[in-house]
Amino acid sequence: MKNNRNKPLSKILDDFYKTKPRTPPYVIFMAVKEEIAAALAAGCRVSEIWEALTREGRIQCQYTTFARYVREYIRDGANKRRDNSMPDSSEAHSGRLIRAGGAASAGAVSAYHP
Repeated sequence: MKNNRNKPLSKILDDFYKTKPRTPPYVIFMAVKEEIAAALAAGCRVSEIWEALTREGRIQCQYTTFARYVREYIRDGANKRRDNSMPDSSEAHSGRLIRAGGAASAGAVSAYHP
């Protein structure tokens, strides 16, 4: 092991920041989520948005990761907010659905098919 006692603090900090883990892609995506949603609403394709953000250095993730985040946090999230009448998957699979009156019915059939 090297003797680092005489190493200046500036060099220690430089080394620290070079080896410091980078920001997770999810965090970066969430920071630009509204811009991505606006671009999608304007008609841009997911691949075009990913390419533009990657070229600008604003995101650093694989396209498949980016597309999954768009699906999970923008497209599916918007669908869930629009249609609150759909049961979540745990209710649909358990066979217990809450009706408008609030009563649960065992064996109720749902139009929801995951």
